Amino acid sequence: MQLTVNDHLTTVYRHKMSSQGEHIAQSQEGKQWSWQQIQQQADSISLGLLELGCEVQENIGIYADNSAQWSWIDIASMAIRAVPVPAYATHSQDQLAYVIDDAQIRVLFTGNQQQYDAGVALLAQCDSLEYIVAIDDGVFIHHPQHSSLLCDFIAAQRAEPTRALLAQRIDQASLDDIITLIYTSGTTGEPKGVILDYRNISAAIEMHRNRIVIDENDTSLSFLPLSHIFERAWTWYALASNCRVAYCRNPARIQKALVEVKPTVMCAVPRLYEKIYTQVISKAESAPRLKKLIFSLAFKIGNHCFERRNNNQTVGPVATAANTLADKIVFANIRQALGGNIRFMPSGGAALDAGINQFFQVCGLNVISGFGMTETCATVCCRDEVAMPMNSCGTPLPGIELKLGDNNELLIKGPTVMRGYYNKPQETAATLVDGWLKTGDAAKQVDGNIVITERLKDLMKTSNGKYVAPQRVEGKLIKEQLIEQITIIGDERQFVSALIVPAFEDLEKLAKQKGIEYKDRLELISHSDIVLHFKQRIEKMQSELAGYEKVKKFTLLVEEFTIAKNELTPTLKVKRKVILEKFKTEINAMYNSVKKHA
Repeated sequence: MQLTVNDHLTTVYRHKMSSQGEHIAQSQEGKQWSWQQIQQQADSISLGLLELGCEVQENIGIYADNSAQWSWIDIASMAIRAVPVPAYATHSQDQLAYVIDDAQIRVLFTGNQQQYDAGVALLAQCDSLEYIVAIDDGVFIHHPQHSSLLCDFIAAQRAEPTRALLAQRIDQASLDDIITLIYTSGTTGEPKGVILDYRNISAAIEMHRNRIVIDENDTSLSFLPLSHIFERAWTWYALASNCRVAYCRNPARIQKALVEVKPTVMCAVPRLYEKIYTQVISKAESAPRLKKLIFSLAFKIGNHCFERRNNNQTVGPVATAANTLADKIVFANIRQALGGNIRFMPSGGAALDAGINQFFQVCGLNVISGFGMTETCATVCCRDEVAMPMNSCGTPLPGIELKLGDNNELLIKGPTVMRGYYNKPQETAATLVDGWLKTGDAAKQVDGNIVITERLKDLMKTSNGKYVAPQRVEGKLIKEQLIEQITIIGDERQFVSALIVPAFEDLEKLAKQKGIEYKDRLELISHSDIVLHFKQRIEKMQSELAGYEKVKKFTLLVEEFTIAKNELTPTLKVKRKVILEKFKTEINAMYNSVKKHA
């Protein structure tokens, strides 16, 4: 793939600023910004950074929730050839300190008061940290010698030599420069800073233009953390493609944002699709008998038509007419709940259950499942419009080579593969072997399509010698509307068990229907009728699993797993090692109870 400086992301954005200045590129909470306005804001930030003495390829920290301002800082840092390094907005102070120390960050941008306070506290702890800029206007600056508000940082007068230096840095843009360090979520160990350069992202953008087309008619809703490669790379691509990016600052408000923004495209992780699926099914299950029957019939018709189309078979006129009616009565309402304008929604970060994906396809919501990693600038393969197995991640993007190594591990080679891990030569050498990136995921190929079979690092081996892929089991059970979260246990145990966080709103409705009285949630999940109900539902949901994969024992939990408690990654994947340690008493109790009755 031949790339030139014209493909450099800063060059691409500067061209838009000069040639499409009036084009609206960003929006947020009723406000919107044209390319010309973005240039004014970003250039002011660039000038401020230069006056703070920021050197070429110096690491600049961003510790904030998604916002248009987040992207201004990103664009501004890149313009002066600095390296924007994001930390997750949900990071604890210790986790933030790790990123600052490892990347030797001198200037840190923070978001709200809590994030600013965490940054200020680290001024004395982290030797490299010198200055903090708070994005939110309402932040109280209690350390003015070493910090300021972003609005003041932007408004400050800058010397003419600094402007000349900015122009010089922009002219010196190099595809060999590092564009960012992105620290992995760390589900299995210490976070690693993935080194990506401009060649990586320029190649990724070019590949996507050949597979996933967006343009000035599209609006992308940004709600996944910009500190994660999935949303970050997608936002880079969206802006480069003239797609307007609308920022949702609080992921908890995603439902409201969908209705207000009415996006045409949006990245999401499987957890969002799972929650939408269970909400729809739950609502249908509790509907009056006639509505429930209509819903069931609509999906029977929809599934029939979809499966015929997906297998390149014709759909007869009667089925087509019936599906059109089902769409009008049922499916259109589901689409409307997501804003009504969705063209497609890329899904990444983890495997999406094939049944849930098909549910969205039947509803007329094209979820494009794929596979990628931080180490590959996100997507390396994805589904497209041709018929593909529903459990596949699709075919490789142009320029990507894939092959299977030992234990069917998926190996990747291509222009989007990282340079390596920052300050970690041994980990780099273990992951990049002869130019091939070891993914840690086992896969198989079906008619050219990649199907991920299991996460090798997460693969469990029971004491009976059977291997169990926890994601497969969890993917089956999470479709149960009474299950909000689930973690499978089984490594070196005699059988598979599970920790389950119920969907309490639905569970409380069930308790009311059964006439169960309780004083709190702990008493509710301890009630014998509730436990029995879960047991019956779990047995039904596991009908397609092999005997050794099935959950034999489970424990219901009162509190959900959260990012704040370090139980989930920022992309909502379970930190299994953390869960196993925190709940070892509950886990041991499940296995000890069996021993006592043996």
